[in-house]
Amino acid sequence: LDHILFGSTAERVVRSANCPVMTIRLPNA
Repeated sequence: LDHILFGSTAERVVRSANCPVMTIRLPNA
C-alpha cells in the first residue's frame, strides 16, 4: 500500500508540477 500511495502522490506531484512549469517556460522562451 505504501508503494501505491507514494506512486499516486508522486504522479500527482509530477503532473501538477509539469503543467505550471510548462506554462511558465513558454512565455520565458
